[in-house]
Amino acid sequence: MKKQFILIGVFIMLLTSFFGCSKSVKISDITSIRFFYTTGTAIYDNVSYSLELKDGVYTATIKPQDIADEDALKIEVDEAVMVEIKELLKTNKVGKWNGFQKSNHNVLDGNSFSLSIYMKNSDSINAGGYMKWPNNYREVRDGLDSIFMKIYNENAFNKEIL
Repeated sequence: MKKQFILIGVFIMLLTSFFGCSKSVKISDITSIRFFYTTGTAIYDNVSYSLELKDGVYTATIKPQDIADEDALKIEVDEAVMVEIKELLKTNKVGKWNGFQKSNHNVLDGNSFSLSIYMKNSDSINAGGYMKWPNNYREVRDGLDSIFMKIYNENAFNKEIL
């Protein structure tokens, strides 16, 4: 009987890893977040945001649509930006996105996204999709656009950036 329970447990673990199910992760002290999404198939039709904490300093890298990757804005920001992002992620239950990896293979020229979040306690959240989106995706994308583009618009033409 004990052997059967062990076999059932192993079977469930294999099924879970095969279908990409991962446990929800509690969002705590974020050390880095990277969010990337595409908006079309033309050159520079991608958006990329990152925010990293290193040596007590938060650095944002912002690459809006229609801007070359090498022209991304890299700038120091205060902790309030991370607090705002953390609240957005918690409100929209992004911890449940962990392990989301879905694609619609019937669409040839669609949009995609990827998200990676790392925390001080070594937990992480990784998600991605192609023409498939987790719950609250639009709210999170729009919220991150708002946060990062405000920084970009206030600083893009300042010559004294990192």
